[in-house]
Amino acid sequence: MKWWQRSVFYQVYPRSFQDSDGDGVGDLTGVISRLDHLVDIGVGAMWLSPFFPSPMVDFGYDVSDYCNIDPVFGSLSDFDRLIAEAHFRDLKVVIDFVPNHTSDQHPWFVASKSSKEESNVYRDYYVWHDGRVNRQGKRVPPNNWVSHFSGSMWTWDEGRQQYYLHQYAVEQPDLNYRNPLVHAEMERVLEFWLERGVDGFRLDAVSFLYEVENLEQDEELINPSAKGEYHRYLHTLTKSLSETHEVIGKWRELLDRYEHKLQKDLQVHKRFMVAEVSGGVELQMPYYRSGAHMPFNFQLTGMNRNRDSMWLAKSIAQWLDSMPDGCTPNWVLGSHDIKRIASKMGSTFINVMNMLLLLLPGVPTTYYGEEIGMVDTDVTYEETQDPQGRGAGKENYKIFSRDPCRSPMQWTEGTHSGFSTAGKTWIPVQGNFRTCNVETQLRNPNSHLNIYKQLTTLRRKKVFAEGNFDFASVNEEILSFIRFHDGERTSLVVANFGKSPKTENFTSLNNPRRMYYPKTGVMTFRTDGSPEAEISLSDVVLTPGEGVVIEFHPLR
Repeated sequence: MKWWQRSVFYQVYPRSFQDSDGDGVGDLTGVISRLDHLVDIGVGAMWLSPFFPSPMVDFGYDVSDYCNIDPVFGSLSDFDRLIAEAHFRDLKVVIDFVPNHTSDQHPWFVASKSSKEESNVYRDYYVWHDGRVNRQGKRVPPNNWVSHFSGSMWTWDEGRQQYYLHQYAVEQPDLNYRNPLVHAEMERVLEFWLERGVDGFRLDAVSFLYEVENLEQDEELINPSAKGEYHRYLHTLTKSLSETHEVIGKWRELLDRYEHKLQKDLQVHKRFMVAEVSGGVELQMPYYRSGAHMPFNFQLTGMNRNRDSMWLAKSIAQWLDSMPDGCTPNWVLGSHDIKRIASKMGSTFINVMNMLLLLLPGVPTTYYGEEIGMVDTDVTYEETQDPQGRGAGKENYKIFSRDPCRSPMQWTEGTHSGFSTAGKTWIPVQGNFRTCNVETQLRNPNSHLNIYKQLTTLRRKKVFAEGNFDFASVNEEILSFIRFHDGERTSLVVANFGKSPKTENFTSLNNPRRMYYPKTGVMTFRTDGSPEAEISLSDVVLTPGEGVVIEFHPLR
């Protein structure tokens, strides 16, 4: 197995992980100071959200220099130290790569908008259009395309006398991948970070690299009543075009040329690439074939208290059944764009959702703080930083703002939960930090944190690391599956996602492989922290939010 297939990934949002200099914003030195926490909880790879120079309109996803560090996060020497310290601990480092758009303050865009003359080498680095003239004789955008942050995808530039395309904020102009010079620039960016020792990249918003060549086509309106303008249109003209897959294939070839040996490790490691692709399973699967090791799987993020185990099982099966042969599945519960799982499900279901994440086949990614069950923070409209939230207005900002899931990591019971010594943090710390923090939970053997650590230890067993998968019993309350491997004891994983206690009899069941269950097994894990014990497979009782792992030798 490759290193990335064996690893638990952990997303670090640098602004919110640890502040080392007292300015209220997290930084790279702060991340370095907390690397031992990642090792302690069983993480093998860290994904760092953007830390590049940026006006921070979209908090780093509006890059003004791809090959440097924003001073708020530190310096290149800090980054080099982070790589060295992480590798010393056998932690891999994956960074965000934002290829679709830059900041409007990036030197490329400043040069591009200065002139559309052929002598300007940057004139076609971005997508420009004259627009069209409507019946009233007024110049308007060339089409009806709507940006993710609402409003037209086109903005008029007075100096150049043309519209430029931006799939996100006005300050995030889209690069023009029909220009070979852009391809060369982005390959140089990848090489810059590969030479500094990064172990891979998460390709941000990669499905939006290309738009159709005929920019005057209108998108089909499919849902006039959808929340948010963007979701009212089909977006077949601006997403996952075939050319996108060709670019990813070339980037994969570039990554495969880079090999390195890490300290304490005799194996040669190749670099890793994961693609962020929106739009559902049917659009995500082709990225396995493009060259990405995997597209991020957001299936589990849709789980909430209004959905049951049947929905969850269907979502899991859809991904596993759709994957091309020989590919590796992956699972995500949350991210910097998604409401935290504890806020969607309630604290009762934190451990069982982490059990699912860590014991399903494939690669799990944990968003920082979900190992302790952090919940979204409360942010007023005046405190809102996210352009997606601000753009929605005071009445609707709570629906669209991503700030609540980006609150500072909760380390201690002290001021700002040990995140910062500043008078004020960039967004408020969640108010429950005095009980929900790393320091407090380390002292409690049955805390979310220590349950999480038990799970990462459990998944190192061969049956979970490399074993096969089948569903066992699935109904509205119970989701259960088996993990099995030749020469290993089979593990039965059972979870109650219902609203009442449930008893399940597994001795009366057989799965499609004709695997029969014995009368008893050994309970190796329970989400309430119970010690290992013998358990009857005919009488598995679980309260809502409980999960259990039972080992046994199957009868055939």
